[in-house]
Amino acid sequence: MYEVDRMTLDEIAAAVGVSSTTVKAAFNEMKIERLGTREQARLKREKDFDRIYDLHFRQQIPIAQIHRQYGFSKCYIRQVLKDRGLRPVDWRLAYHGLTGIQEAGSEMGERPARD
Repeated sequence: MYEVDRMTLDEIAAAVGVSSTTVKAAFNEMKIERLGTREQARLKREKDFDRIYDLHFRQQIPIAQIHRQYGFSKCYIRQVLKDRGLRPVDWRLAYHGLTGIQEAGSEMGERPARD
């Protein structure tokens, strides 16, 4: 749960029906090294990247809709994309030819290279 699913101690506690203190004690007893908060967050964003990329770039679902339907916060979605050098596309404008993936730098929504 912790290493594969990247669940926090609180999430593990809720899943198995015990307190987070009990989970923490078990980790200490088994000498399981815990990751720092930043490292956990980075690994979780890496895990979610493929899903968010597919929803936003392949299925062309706007960030607000991904937020409503899948529960990712808008800031989290933007950070997941930013970690990979991508930025979200405003699909409403892209449909009208005002902006879109091409203007963002490439077919995959990458940032344009700077001189």
